[in-house]
Amino acid sequence: MLAIGLPARSQEPSGLSGLKQDSSTVVDLRTPSDERLLSYKNDEAFNYAPRAVEPEYQWLIIKWVVQAIRALRENEVTNFIIRHLFYIIFIGVLILLINQLMKGQLSTVFSRKSQTSTVSFETEEDTVTVDELDRRIDSALENRDYNLAVKLIYRKALLRLADAGLVTIRPEKTNHEYLHELGGRSLTKSFERMTLYYEFAEYGNFMVDGDSFNKFNNIYQQLEQQITSKTS
Repeated sequence: MLAIGLPARSQEPSGLSGLKQDSSTVVDLRTPSDERLLSYKNDEAFNYAPRAVEPEYQWLIIKWVVQAIRALRENEVTNFIIRHLFYIIFIGVLILLINQLMKGQLSTVFSRKSQTSTVSFETEEDTVTVDELDRRIDSALENRDYNLAVKLIYRKALLRLADAGLVTIRPEKTNHEYLHELGGRSLTKSFERMTLYYEFAEYGNFMVDGDSFNKFNNIYQQLEQQITSKTS
């Protein structure tokens, strides 16, 4: 039988032999004053309590608007007004979209005259010449009748395009059909701008002043140069 004996005392760690506990050291325990404790308590830097997050002002505005709308909807009179106001806005937006699809010509559907009406070529003037139109234009300018001058110059432009073989004049054709007939030629843009002036003067009841006529006439002169370059 084996006998196991316990050592009488534990062995000291190496390097610590010969050390003794210093009982001469006195621990100085300091206690803060009540005044110092109060200053720490009131200092925000030492305040670790969870803080309530204040809502941002924009969310307060949204909340107020929602509550206001809800209150208005609960009122029969305001609910009726808001519902019909919504219908009016919806119809207005729909009309604007239709007018955009019709390239701004929706109003002509309900007017007496249409912006797609044909240029006025009376029967007795089917054979009118460019020289005759020039005399009438000069007379209109002498009388400062710029509306008439715009209409006559537009007719002259059509005759010049027809003489160049670019369009075929027919009584039943509309202004926009002439534009379509010109296709993607470089002068189409000039004639399109002239058409806009003409339709304002003929169908829009707009009075053309001297400045507007000069702008229109400059566009016509540009068209003349483009026609000449096509036929030269």
